[in-house]
Amino acid sequence: MKLFLVLFLIIDSLISYAAPDNLNTFQSESFELDTSLPDTTSFSQFWNEFRDNVISNNKQEVIKHLDFPIHAIFPVQFRFAYDCDTVRFINDEKMYGNFDINSNQIIEFYNFVFDPTFQKIIGATTVDRILKKGSQYRCSNGTCIEYQFFPKEYIKVECSSDSNLKFYFRKENNSWKIEIGGI
Repeated sequence: MKLFLVLFLIIDSLISYAAPDNLNTFQSESFELDTSLPDTTSFSQFWNEFRDNVISNNKQEVIKHLDFPIHAIFPVQFRFAYDCDTVRFINDEKMYGNFDINSNQIIEFYNFVFDPTFQKIIGATTVDRILKKGSQYRCSNGTCIEYQFFPKEYIKVECSSDSNLKFYFRKENNSWKIEIGGI
């Protein structure tokens, strides 16, 4: 008990000695939470144009804003979340497990990533929803946003699936980019 008290006093004195600025030096910049809003004007314009291009199937304009590679497993998990046995499906369709779509293949696999259901979901997603439900964090290029599309919010899912597709937005050279991820 005395040892515990001594350790507590030592730790307490070290914490009170450290300046508040020194406490933040151990946080990685790429994971530091950001409470400031990103450039909402340019983001709003970007999202509305991107959404319109997805809805109208303007592939070249959509592709301009994508980061590669896109791991095929994420669209598969999202699309087949209703199955409740996505693992079995992926095992049966082994090609998706280690398949990455790069910039040279995206035209061929565009409809695979942006299938009609996902196009409708993107069409129904507003800037306000992204900013309110998304997570903002500081990244190397400023403020970034992560937004998750859960299938259970848009389609009937019989099981308790947490599968999602994630868009990671970041502004790079005055242009917004999207990395596609998921779980």
